Amino acid sequence: MHVVFYGTYDTHRPRLRVLKRGLVQSGVVVTECHASVWGELEDRSHLRGAHSYLLPGLRWCAALPRLRRLYRSLPSHDAVIVPYLGQADAVVASLLVRKRGVPLIFDPYVSLYGTFIGDRRLAEARSPVAHALRMLDAAAFRAADAVLVDTRPHGELMAAQVGVSFPPSFVVPVGAEPDIFVPQPLPGPAPVRTVLFYGWMIPLHGVETIVRAAAELRSEESVRFVLIGTGQDHAKARALAQELDADGKIEWRDRVPYGGLPAEIARADVCLGIFGTSRKAQAVVPNKVFQALAVGRPVITADTPGMREWFRDGTDCLLVPPGDHRCLSEAVRRLLRERSFQEQLAQNGHRLFLEMFHPAVIGALAREAINSVSGSRVRSGRTDAGGVILPLRRNATGDPRCTTNTTSDGA
Repeated sequence: MHVVFYGTYDTHRPRLRVLKRGLVQSGVVVTECHASVWGELEDRSHLRGAHSYLLPGLRWCAALPRLRRLYRSLPSHDAVIVPYLGQADAVVASLLVRKRGVPLIFDPYVSLYGTFIGDRRLAEARSPVAHALRMLDAAAFRAADAVLVDTRPHGELMAAQVGVSFPPSFVVPVGAEPDIFVPQPLPGPAPVRTVLFYGWMIPLHGVETIVRAAAELRSEESVRFVLIGTGQDHAKARALAQELDADGKIEWRDRVPYGGLPAEIARADVCLGIFGTSRKAQAVVPNKVFQALAVGRPVITADTPGMREWFRDGTDCLLVPPGDHRCLSEAVRRLLRERSFQEQLAQNGHRLFLEMFHPAVIGALAREAINSVSGSRVRSGRTDAGGVILPLRRNATGDPRCTTNTTSDGA
């Protein structure tokens, strides 16, 4: 099998690297037809307004002729994959692949409308910018023969946000890179235990909930929080910490290089996921969860349909209601108090990573999806909006609750 990755996709994203590596490990020949428009602009959380994207937009326009020539020179292949950020690329690629009779598979990772309007709230929902983003999302999904989604709920959410007939979709989780995020023993007993969060400080991540949880634990000298990252909510989070007299409980750090994240995780006793209350926060599993599991750290994150697709509360991780800082603080207390439970959660989480989120597993799933599309089982027609036809694994669901038990069903 020969697959082409096409477009101006963001090479900084772990999703892209894991997917490519997994396909290669599954015996797929991968060719890249790529032009860079983002350069080193890895952090785009602070970009606001259309003018912020003017330079990348001009670079994208300039790259089109070069990509078209490069693609036309490629040998025969079985499918084209357009990765994140690829909405505009998917529309252009559909014109090129149609002439060669190969299927186009879109791996959006996120919808533009859902990210910039629903999650980051960079424009009003009825604004011209929001309308343009929704139209571009819709055009990209119409252009694709199939879509890869990280969870079933996220695929359903994107379909609802785009509001068009949705291509058949395949669930392929994000995963992490095991040669970078290498398993490490839990830290030994120490006077102060570390609870780690890292990532962009945007509404999706619910940093305010983490700050409020740290305030609940400010009298406990054996606990400290390390918050690494920048973004649009950083100043607001710092101000809230000072207001709640929790700034002394939190060590604030700027971004660290991607290669430095494994060491930060290894120094932590507990790693945090996301705690936002948006529809997108309900639907996704963040990169940091997979990365912490790969290193062998217990994870606390919000109890959401996206998490419930893969994880069992109290067995693979601890789940708390989104936005509930008191339940989060109680979960932190329990993990740091009960060493055997902490070890059990870390071991089970790492085992789950190897079984479900290793690049080899992800590559096998992606290859199966490509086989289905290339074999015309999918291309014969589109499903209703949100139809995800290849779920990998579903766990028992339940209502969010404030508990940190260890039973396999989370009851």
